[in-house]
Amino acid sequence: LEYLKSLNVGVIYMSPISESGLRYDRYAATNHMQIDPNAGTFKDLKSLSEKAHKMGMYIVLDVAFNHCSDKNPIFQEAMTNPNSKYRDWFYFDEKGNYRYWYNEFKDMPLFNQYNKEFQKYIYGENGVVELLSEYVDGFRLDAVKHIDANFYKEWIQTLRDENKKELFTVGEYWSADVNRLHR
Repeated sequence: LEYLKSLNVGVIYMSPISESGLRYDRYAATNHMQIDPNAGTFKDLKSLSEKAHKMGMYIVLDVAFNHCSDKNPIFQEAMTNPNSKYRDWFYFDEKGNYRYWYNEFKDMPLFNQYNKEFQKYIYGENGVVELLSEYVDGFRLDAVKHIDANFYKEWIQTLRDENKKELFTVGEYWSADVNRLHR
């Protein structure tokens, strides 16, 4: 931290820290409510946050709420039990097939961002955002162009209304259409 401060760093951007498998740099969470042991602990995050704040630095945490790992227990229950309360957290067709990230990464099932219970899990009372906002000053939303506009609006409204501190949000938006980026 001292070195970063000597460079006049004001914001520390952290890659995802959610518990996950070994693939995709923790962008495929097996549990959004836990920190991956390879990334540390909540005690470590608290210590980092306190030290950074004392030095005038902020922490922004990257989060991926578009998809999860197919090893995520929530998905596993939805996959194996058509009557699961989590079934509608994902997109299943009548044959039990599910949608996954970019129709390419079958081990990354897509979340149904329209599902109200999923939304509560992410940004409702006792949700992921409430848990993590104790330690960070903001969030970077992974692949924001794939986030439903209503999900995003409610996300912002929740951050404004229910948190004790103001939280920063930035979204990753990338495109292969170079011409579109220059408009």
